[in-house]
Amino acid sequence: GTFGVSAESVSTQSYLETLNVLISLLESTRADMRGHSAYVARLMRKITERIGLPEAERVSAVIVGYLHDLGKFTEYHLTAFNVAQYDQHRAVAAKLFRAPSSLMEAVRLPREVTTAVETMYERYDGDGLPGSLHGKEIPLLARIIAVADTFDALASTRPYRTARTMDHALAEIRRVRDDQHPAALPVA
Repeated sequence: GTFGVSAESVSTQSYLETLNVLISLLESTRADMRGHSAYVARLMRKITERIGLPEAERVSAVIVGYLHDLGKFTEYHLTAFNVAQYDQHRAVAAKLFRAPSSLMEAVRLPREVTTAVETMYERYDGDGLPGSLHGKEIPLLARIIAVADTFDALASTRPYRTARTMDHALAEIRRVRDDQHPAALPVA
């Protein structure tokens, strides 16, 4: 398949590989973030395959995985979990939640990509950012990126703590899912 509709369109695979390279270059400046977006993009692919989304939505999910932190490299890793738990993270996220979409505006990303990135901090209980959505009103890809990003952050070593085991990371996501994440999303 191709991304876009013009004769100059590149294949979807080439587009995704280019995103991987560019995001990896940006992440290379922070040891704690190296490889993060590529891993989250792979998680997005696996989750969307597992729940049976069509290929076009899987591609959008992978793009969301690569772009979700673009323009948001701060001293805090702004996962949905961290934004929900810590006031300082929430304040920073309130200023930056549209950064990936704004930076990629000229690329004309699929709407579901920009919507997912902009609403990934919404909470299932309605107490998220930007704060206008709750429950199933939150787009599916936003709910999936919230879980995938949180899982990688918990299961990876950070400057302030060692990596948690996969079982511990999944248990933590299950613990907060009624408030923050959709119970209908497979977290196993």
